[in-house]
Amino acid sequence: KGQTNDVGTIEMLVYKELKITASGVRTNGNTVTDLSYSFNYDVVLTSLTIAWPDGGQNRDLEAPGAKTAGTVYHSIWNVGGAEMPTGEHNMNFTGSWNGTAFDVDVPVQVN
Repeated sequence: KGQTNDVGTIEMLVYKELKITASGVRTNGNTVTDLSYSFNYDVVLTSLTIAWPDGGQNRDLEAPGAKTAGTVYHSIWNVGGAEMPTGEHNMNFTGSWNGTAFDVDVPVQVN
């Protein structure tokens, strides 16, 4: 107390965290599942895979590419007019952001 000490150079680092917001809803008489998602930073998406409640999974072949922060994107699914499943779906996103690769699972509850 009452003393000044030279601690050298202090370097501040700005911590940035990639956040993915996702939700899902069934439409068209429950025959279509619309999974929407957005990112808080610009990213390049390599793949988006949906894991369904029944254990199956599908890759959205239209999802890869540059994604702009704040833009809402959609992954829309149907199975020939059959009712789509409810429950927890898992969206797996892989890609790169700010020069770093990411592989993120996002659970989405669909009613």
